[in-house]
Amino acid sequence: MAAFTARGAGFLLLWLVLTDGSLAMVLPGLLAAGVAARVSLALLPPRPLRPAPVALLRFIGRLAVSMVAGGIDVARRAFSPSLPLAPGLLRYRPRTPPGPPATPCAR
Repeated sequence: MAAFTARGAGFLLLWLVLTDGSLAMVLPGLLAAGVAARVSLALLPPRPLRPAPVALLRFIGRLAVSMVAGGIDVARRAFSPSLPLAPGLLRYRPRTPPGPPATPCAR
């Protein structure tokens, strides 16, 4: 029951984010979250978590090395004299044609 509640709450939260928290969409969201939680439990039953501290430490070490390497690469490219950067702002005004939105063709 705890797995169903946790997954259902997660799916409901996702539903509320996708519908901008509209109160009119809460009831359908509860139904959809319940169905999604039931299906997810059927497809991926809950199992006990096995902590793996060595794997976690290896992951953190690899992540740190990758972050430093990426930062050095960006700094090298940004300060390279052969790549003259001229940062600035660009004003962009999107224009859409008047009228209802276009719908894609059904094929």
